[in-house]
Amino acid sequence: MLTVADVKYKLRAPDAVGSILEFADMDGFFVGNRSSYENFERPDETPSYRLSLAVHGLKTSPEWEWHYDEPLNLPGDVNLEILNEDGNSIGGYDLWNVKIALASPGACAGNVQATVSWLPHAGARSVWESWRVAPPADTNQWWSIPIGRREGWVEVARISRISVRPVGRGIVLDGRGIVDLASFFCAIGEAVHGPGGYFGSNFMALFDCLRRLPRADGSPVHLRWLDFAVAERHLSRVVDTETGPARYIDIVLETLSDADVAVILE
Repeated sequence: MLTVADVKYKLRAPDAVGSILEFADMDGFFVGNRSSYENFERPDETPSYRLSLAVHGLKTSPEWEWHYDEPLNLPGDVNLEILNEDGNSIGGYDLWNVKIALASPGACAGNVQATVSWLPHAGARSVWESWRVAPPADTNQWWSIPIGRREGWVEVARISRISVRPVGRGIVLDGRGIVDLASFFCAIGEAVHGPGGYFGSNFMALFDCLRRLPRADGSPVHLRWLDFAVAERHLSRVVDTETGPARYIDIVLETLSDADVAVILE
């Protein structure tokens, strides 16, 4: 029998009081593998994706009863919520056109088909697994995540509901771990909002976040970038932009400057 700690996911309609379905595990959802570099250089123009999920450890809701041989179709919006070990939602994803089919009467397994606007990153799964036990208490916990999967940390930070610290007057960016573009977004999020904090997942979102920073008397925000040489070395990749070829580190600095942020490189 499933316990509260066993249930990791919940399907819920936005206007519903209870859940539609709760389950312990699933396959086929965290399948995205695009890097932050790819998202900038080759933006994904696919409007939506259709996923087919094998779900296990099911717990159906008494408010949503249906026969196992008649799939439940939900054409509207549905939330896939990530639950912590206490059964509380810590974040989630938006789905639509959801179709749920049970394997048999009273089955603990089934299939969920759903449409999403972007593919959840493969690296996000292990981050959710960690955060559902306890949210990050210290900065730089993402350092242990391999390059190529840190995009998953940024994704979870973006859509999670964990509490983060308020913005301080000065921003200190720990540059020791900035060895790719996703690492920069991990680091800047925590520099501003503390462990697990989010502050943009691309340059446009970064600029929007920077422009919303509180400013005293219209003065610029100051950012101290420690160990800048690490990022300068690893973000030296050149990419074509609207104004010509540029290194990623130059794009970062230009974004900070355009948002009226005074950067001190150390």
